[in-house]
Amino acid sequence: MPMFRRWFAILVVLVAALGSFAADSCQNKGNRPEPPSIMRDVAMVGPTGESGTATDFTHPYIPPLRTTYDGRVGMVVEDAGETELYLLVPEKLDGPIVKSDAGANILADTKPYAGGIHYRPGGKGFGHQALCEVSLQHARPGDRVNPFPCGENDEHDCYEFKHIGFTHPGEGEEYGKLWATPMRVEVADPKTVDAQIVDVTLGEGEYTTIPGNVFFEPMVAADGRLLSGRRQDTNSPVHTWTNPETGETLTRQYDIMYSVLPPDADPCDVTQWTEFHPITHAPYDPNMIGVYGVAEFPFRDAEGNVIPDGEEIGGTYPWMDRDGDNLFMTTIDESLDGFDDEAWPNRCAVEGCEERFPPEPDAVTLFSDQRGHVVMGLWTHGKMVQIDNLVNNTDWDLPMPPDGHRFVTLYDGPDGPVEVRVGGGRTVGWGGNMDRPVGWTNNTNVLDSVENLFNEHERLKPITPADIVWILSNGRATDEFAFDEYVELDAFIVSNMHASLSWDSITGLTRDMDYHNGFKRGTRNRKLRDIHLQNAATAPPDRWIVPAYGLVPEGEARVEPVAMGGVTGKGFWLKKSTRITYDIPEQPQNIDTHDWSISIFVDVRGRGAGELLSFPDGTSVVLTERETVEYLVDGDVVRSVDIEDAAGDEGWMHLAWTLTGGNRDVTLLVNGFPFDRFESATPLFRLIPGALNVGDNPDTAEEDGVRGWIDEFEIFASAPNPEVACNRALGTLIQVEDNDTWQAVANRYPSWAHDALGSLVGAGPFARFACYADYSADYAAHLHNIPTGTTGLRGAVNFPEGPLMYDLPRPDSSANTFCLSCHGTEMTFGLAIDALVEDDSVMAQDDPRRQPLQTVPRVYGHVPVDWIAPGPGPGGPDTDLIAPDEGLPVDAWVMP
Repeated sequence: MPMFRRWFAILVVLVAALGSFAADSCQNKGNRPEPPSIMRDVAMVGPTGESGTATDFTHPYIPPLRTTYDGRVGMVVEDAGETELYLLVPEKLDGPIVKSDAGANILADTKPYAGGIHYRPGGKGFGHQALCEVSLQHARPGDRVNPFPCGENDEHDCYEFKHIGFTHPGEGEEYGKLWATPMRVEVADPKTVDAQIVDVTLGEGEYTTIPGNVFFEPMVAADGRLLSGRRQDTNSPVHTWTNPETGETLTRQYDIMYSVLPPDADPCDVTQWTEFHPITHAPYDPNMIGVYGVAEFPFRDAEGNVIPDGEEIGGTYPWMDRDGDNLFMTTIDESLDGFDDEAWPNRCAVEGCEERFPPEPDAVTLFSDQRGHVVMGLWTHGKMVQIDNLVNNTDWDLPMPPDGHRFVTLYDGPDGPVEVRVGGGRTVGWGGNMDRPVGWTNNTNVLDSVENLFNEHERLKPITPADIVWILSNGRATDEFAFDEYVELDAFIVSNMHASLSWDSITGLTRDMDYHNGFKRGTRNRKLRDIHLQNAATAPPDRWIVPAYGLVPEGEARVEPVAMGGVTGKGFWLKKSTRITYDIPEQPQNIDTHDWSISIFVDVRGRGAGELLSFPDGTSVVLTERETVEYLVDGDVVRSVDIEDAAGDEGWMHLAWTLTGGNRDVTLLVNGFPFDRFESATPLFRLIPGALNVGDNPDTAEEDGVRGWIDEFEIFASAPNPEVACNRALGTLIQVEDNDTWQAVANRYPSWAHDALGSLVGAGPFARFACYADYSADYAAHLHNIPTGTTGLRGAVNFPEGPLMYDLPRPDSSANTFCLSCHGTEMTFGLAIDALVEDDSVMAQDDPRRQPLQTVPRVYGHVPVDWIAPGPGPGGPDTDLIAPDEGLPVDAWVMP
């Protein structure tokens, strides 16, 4: 941490937390949950081989590189002495990325290629760096799109772009410099498993002055015009900025800033990036509005509070996606050190970890928000959402090297306490006595994504049953991330069991948000307070006013400190007396004119009946173990459903309710498929203003709450189609033709449910279906391992007018209710209704409108024979090709 952060943090801690170190009773003491049914590895790196010092990533891994537009040439962001390049070779992977072998197997080489740029005195290279190139969509007439044939007899592919990186101020200089240096990278055997970088050549660099002496994590959008990054100044913690629209002058501890090139500047012209603004100005900047999706909505924190124009946003380590639509950043500053032994009992995984990796002082750790990646922007309607997967493996700042890991007692099993190995929270460089793993990029916090760039290969498409899925990577993990629930216009509650973040704690000279995990700020995790569980529903406020968070009273439960306990990521442990309360506000529209859907994952560990959900209208749901679900109206049972056949014997089960007809027609789904339907005399589960409780209802004495793990509590102001309902249960629909196992599953559900789905997809009267899901492990059931003897129905339900066909126009989807859950008349960019309307003047392969999982439309440079395997399309090409200047349409090989 830079020196100014240290002294400034120490000052704030002394003022805000004096006397706070008297230990309070901890949420975790004597109150540990039972072990989760999915025990996932959250250490991220482990020892390997017999040397005793070798290490590797414990999951499949793609390093978080700043890549060329095709995702192949990647640059390490955090400099380790000189510019480091890797070549990503997706052709080396024979299956889905997150199901491939552990480690960075996508890389051409185990060591990076040295790029050779040095500007610091002594030849130390850049601090952080990126690249700038203009993508196909933004190329101007005469621009050459990467890659292009080069080398002897044009046998290789070459990439030309500008290397972007900062250098510290020289002697007598106040500010640092941001450089742009032309770089040419030559690749042999391109787009084959043998591809290698064979040469790098450099041009002459130019620079501009930056608003401080460093500019970390630079990123340039695909148009070559929008630059974003992290500003710091080791000479002063604050920066003064004048709002160009209002004239107001603010002095803040600014971190994430951006700059847009003037209209008459050439793309990637570093000398023209002269005006830098705090990222919170983007939604108010006329140079950003209507150009970049990240500026489409005012920024809101995770509790829905609007972050004002020009204020410090409260995050760091930014990454902006290639189109400038969404901002990712880190936000959390938690530490394991400082707890007493009863709170989180822990020991070194390798003896001597405290000496090798001594803890940072309280004042430093409490103000270094370097975990907790969030996303906000176009696809979250401006709202901050904390990501629930292995990218957020831990809240704690434990080191990445395995000889710094800790075994932490997190659970109590039938045979006693259960330890979990935890690491990978925060490391720069490396340290310790063990070797670095292949693909280590020098900083756990840097994040990037290959987005949809490798989706021309059917086998590499995401496997999560969702429509908008990216592969996210940071310096510790790679995982899939689905945006679907955050883009939905009618999402009302989406609780992934992460604690929420609120911006309102930030004052003029501080820069950290308030993380509501049950511990008071500034007390290094010793004093308790209420928990706020994130509500990641992002519906625009003029459509729905969603609950700010789920409230858990002080000391009643805990937020998991690692990505454990959930069916994905974090879960939440309910005792019989625990409740989560969502305060339902008055709404801007009539709730009774909408259909509704409610769902939750439950892993029951208690005996007898327990309240699961209680609504502000006096109705409730009671769950008796894995046996019955009861609906109550003012304490009286009006419906009892035996779910034992469908619920399974142990582990997770998914319960969902679709409410139509003014909340009188109630369909219960168990594990993603309809199981019971009930016509109620009175409306059930209405979300009128008041308290919605998960678990124990404090207003009733008759029942205790459910005991066990819960996850993914969700409410939408719409009725999902059958595939989306199954997706929310982490499954996908299948038609069972010749598979005894899944025929037995299908037989557990009523014939009316099969008939309804059969009618929708045009199947015969005796067809049988199931929601293909498996909760025994992460990604146990997915889109790429549909059981033999069954047929996936995702396209038939979600896109019946499809599929996209080569040399035919895109079909009209403007009446498709699945599409309209995210596209709206009030939306812009790719979420407008216009994106769904048929245009018969242009064929699908030439239509600039692309669906989220479609790959880039054209390929450049060399295209080897049989590059694309047959799949929905014919595959190809049938001979080696060199693309013309305008490229070759990939859709000719991937579309039917």
